[in-house]
Amino acid sequence: MTGQDRQAQSPESGTGYPTDERSQGVGQSNGFSKKRKAGAAVGALVGIGALVGTMAFVAPAVQSSVSVASGGGAVSTGVPGNATAAANSRGDRPGMQSGNQRGQGQGQRQGQGQRQGQGSGMGSGSRTTAIEPGSLGTASEQTAAQLAYLVEEEKLAHDIYVLASSLYPDRVYTNISRSETQHQSSVRQLLVGYGLPDPTANTAAGEFQSPELQQFYDKLAKKVKKSAKKAAKAGVIIEKTDITDLKDTIAASDSDAMTSVLQRLESASQKHLRAFTRLKARS
Repeated sequence: MTGQDRQAQSPESGTGYPTDERSQGVGQSNGFSKKRKAGAAVGALVGIGALVGTMAFVAPAVQSSVSVASGGGAVSTGVPGNATAAANSRGDRPGMQSGNQRGQGQGQRQGQGQRQGQGSGMGSGSRTTAIEPGSLGTASEQTAAQLAYLVEEEKLAHDIYVLASSLYPDRVYTNISRSETQHQSSVRQLLVGYGLPDPTANTAAGEFQSPELQQFYDKLAKKVKKSAKKAAKAGVIIEKTDITDLKDTIAASDSDAMTSVLQRLESASQKHLRAFTRLKARS
């Protein structure tokens, strides 16, 4: 066939093959190239899998040999531990990956639990423990008078904070009023332990047997109703007064049980004081 004949058969391509046949040949070549690339990728993945499997097998063996060499002691540092940590961080081993996820979940739940406990309790610090009636012996006149005053003082704090929470939407009043309920229960248990009467029994909110505390409550209630800032200031006054009275009672106490209870109440009152000081500053 002459050159003119070949050009006549394929005027566009300039070759001895028609255009359609040449395109088909190129497509087959491209398909073969893709298959070779896919095969190479699979081979690479297989190689990585083999490497990971080798690391999973070798690391425990090396770690075991380190433990034996140390005489059975607790050896947790060195290269094997780092290699295992690296494998865990990549998630190469499903068991390790699920363990990490469980650990993260537990840590989150623990963190949430701690935040909720700190926020809601406001440092109540007074888990009420039942005391057997009369188990603390006979109280002196001074101890009897101090405990009767303290339980009413805790009630005063509770009643004032409940009043404030009804006027101003701040969780500080709600949280601390709940804490003051526990404080009353703690002092009541001391009264039970000494076989003393409870002056707060069957009394309404804002009612007190002590004339001094009744006057104190009336004065603070008026202050609370004036403004949010004055309400916060009333909280500061109450907690400062409570801390002083608790310290005086602790200093005069000759009972370890009573001292322990009152010290927890004092610690909680210190936290309440800080909370009301911050509330006053932002009111």
